[in-house]
Amino acid sequence: MKHALVEYERNGYNDSDFFAIWFDDATGELGQTEIGSTRYAGGAGYEGISTAPASSVILERARKVLAALILSQITAAEKSDVLEPESVPLGTTLRILKDSSPRSKSTYKTGEIGEVFYSKAFGTFYRKGYNTPDRKNTRVGLRRLDGTTVFVPLSQCRLDREMLTTEELNHRAEALSHEYQFGGAFAGYTWASKLFFATPEQNAEAAAA
Repeated sequence: MKHALVEYERNGYNDSDFFAIWFDDATGELGQTEIGSTRYAGGAGYEGISTAPASSVILERARKVLAALILSQITAAEKSDVLEPESVPLGTTLRILKDSSPRSKSTYKTGEIGEVFYSKAFGTFYRKGYNTPDRKNTRVGLRRLDGTTVFVPLSQCRLDREMLTTEELNHRAEALSHEYQFGGAFAGYTWASKLFFATPEQNAEAAAA
């Protein structure tokens, strides 16, 4: 059976669509269904989805699925941020991944590190996202440990730190999942207009009142 967890509204230019996020206790899946819209009459509504308050057992099962989704997302983000940063603020310490070419005016070696004092993307960029600044068209200036400076394509750099360990990422995902933000697992989520569950903390507070 599918158990409703969250209802939310996605606003378009002229219309709004309404969604229910649910947990399927048979498949262990978190999913969402469009239950209605101002673009058309009627809609699926909550057909096949229970709107009864989710039990603590269902909520905990759904939370564990959410934790796994969060872990996947933050692991991918950590890998991208550390190994293939798309942009870096000034003051970031980078590690060079490739020797400079023999024709380069700036000479550097694999493994050298330096602090970013300059960063600029080269090209023509457009507001709608075509040809956006990224690691492929950005050049950074690094101040090395001996005080000398060098200019390097960002595509030849990574952060000078190791990725978070699996244990650290698991701990972070577990902590985030206890915020019960099920909508974060779905693109287009805005804000919850209705919840069909109470957290353990809320239940404890209600019992103590």
